[in-house]
Amino acid sequence: MVKLKTTNAKDSSMLVTMKDLGEFTEQVILPGVETIVDEKIGDLRGEMKAGFTDLRSEMQKGFDNVGKSIRVLAGEIIENNEAQREFNEKQLDINHKVEARLSRVENKLEIRR
Repeated sequence: MVKLKTTNAKDSSMLVTMKDLGEFTEQVILPGVETIVDEKIGDLRGEMKAGFTDLRSEMQKGFDNVGKSIRVLAGEIIENNEAQREFNEKQLDINHKVEARLSRVENKLEIRR
C-alpha cells in the first residue's frame, strides 16, 4: 500500500491500493491515451490508404507486364519447339542420305574386290 498525501484538512493522508491505481488507469489514463493515439492515427490512415492504392496500382501494372512477358515467352517456346522439330527432321533426312551413299560406296568397294 502507498500513502498518498492530500490537501484535505479532514483527512491529511489517504491509502491508495493497487486496485485504486488500476481503476484510475482504466478510467482516466487509458481513455486519454486512446484519444491521443486515435487523433495521431486518424491522420495516418488517409496517407496509408493512399499509399496502398498507389502500391496496388503499381503491383497491377507489374503483374500485367509479367503476364505479357509470359505470353511472349510461351510463343517463343512454341517457335523454338517447331524449329527443333524441323531441325530433327532435316537431320534424319541427311542421315538417311548419308547412309544410302555409304551403302552405295560400300557396294562399289565390294564389287571391285
